[in-house]
Amino acid sequence: QDVFDYLVEAFRKDHFNEGLRVEDSGWRIRTQLLNDLPQLNRWQLYGLKKEYGSILTELLQRKIVEVIKEVGKRGRKGRQTKLRVAIDHEAVKQYIQRK
Repeated sequence: QDVFDYLVEAFRKDHFNEGLRVEDSGWRIRTQLLNDLPQLNRWQLYGLKKEYGSILTELLQRKIVEVIKEVGKRGRKGRQTKLRVAIDHEAVKQYIQRK
């Protein structure tokens, strides 16, 4: 829940406060989440042997968070993974509007 709420607030801040386009709003890298949510364990987002940890896997399976990988950015294997709430998901849209 903490990760999801963090990503909702990131989207709201970028889109509504900063005026960024919907397509550009809310994207955060995993290290930002770890820095801003100290209760998280690194492996809950990164996983031990998998690409994603338990929390991120659950959010992706529920399709309420989406991921992009930017090539040429600093990160594992030369790719930077960014995530945000899945703004096209109807339940997520409603949640954002209620907040």
